[in-house]
Amino acid sequence: MEEDTTSAPLLVTFREAANLLGTSESKVRSLVRRRQLAAVRVGKRLMIPRHAIPGFVTANIIHPVLQARR
Repeated sequence: MEEDTTSAPLLVTFREAANLLGTSESKVRSLVRRRQLAAVRVGKRLMIPRHAIPGFVTANIIHPVLQARR
């Protein structure tokens, strides 16, 4: 499903990113601090590029290991 980018903002707040990821705002701050999630400085404020969120999810998918049957 494609997201309508014409009305969606390019940057989201930490709270909005947390809602999109289904986690807490402090977890998003931690991910940015550890440079696992991109952030952009806008004046004194840090914001998350909307496109970085699906990229973060894709980069952190843990794939199951299929075991051969014996």
